[in-house]
Amino acid sequence: MYGAVGSPQLPAHPLAARLNDEPERLGMAAAVAKVEEHLAQQPDDGRGWEVIAPVYLRLGRTDDAVRAYAAAVRLLGDSPARLTAYGEALVTANDGVISSEARALFERAVALDSKSPKPHFYLAHAAEQDGNSAEARARYEALLGNAPPEAPWVPLVRDRLARLQGTDSGAAIAALSPNDRDKAIRGMVDGLAARLDGGGGTAEEWQRLVRAYTVLGERDKAAGALTKARAALEPDQVAVAQIDAIARDLGLGPRGPDR
Repeated sequence: MYGAVGSPQLPAHPLAARLNDEPERLGMAAAVAKVEEHLAQQPDDGRGWEVIAPVYLRLGRTDDAVRAYAAAVRLLGDSPARLTAYGEALVTANDGVISSEARALFERAVALDSKSPKPHFYLAHAAEQDGNSAEARARYEALLGNAPPEAPWVPLVRDRLARLQGTDSGAAIAALSPNDRDKAIRGMVDGLAARLDGGGGTAEEWQRLVRAYTVLGERDKAAGALTKARAALEPDQVAVAQIDAIARDLGLGPRGPDR
């Protein structure tokens, strides 16, 4: 690889770092072209395919990424990270749908490392897509049970699990008397509010809470939830924009009912 993309007069610098950290100096297109030229001459260089695959994904070349990961696995063998990355590329190429081929890759990754969270998440999501809510719940719960407290993916898993639980409980709530139904809904809304106050939460969870307060006719609480959501999500401007969007949709204004 160094012969294809290196500069003998410069200190050694790994190819992955050159592609990821120095696009201004090399130019991403030029760097990719050099790697592709090298791989055309040496197609059995598994490390080269593994390096170029995530770059293809960032460039939106998903089919090329899938082929590159397939070559890397074929040439370098199975590893949890390599199999999971290959599976993710297949999911991306398939517009988020987890195919049987991708599922098999995630299962192979789990067989090699039962503690790796990412393939477990995709297997849970695959069960959810198949309508197997019991398996999906069990997998999400196992993920949360083994998660480090600071894991950045915990809110996403909690949100998935909450959605599944909400779907399962909807029929039971609908069968209640109007008075009991109101109490059940109130209990769920209060529980969601308490959890978000204590743990931050995702943009989707805050949106759910704001919408619930609005449906209950408690616009003051909805406005208060908007304020808390913006404070909790402030570092993530995309998430804040989602909160502003639901505020507008519900007639609460871009920054609350006074705007």
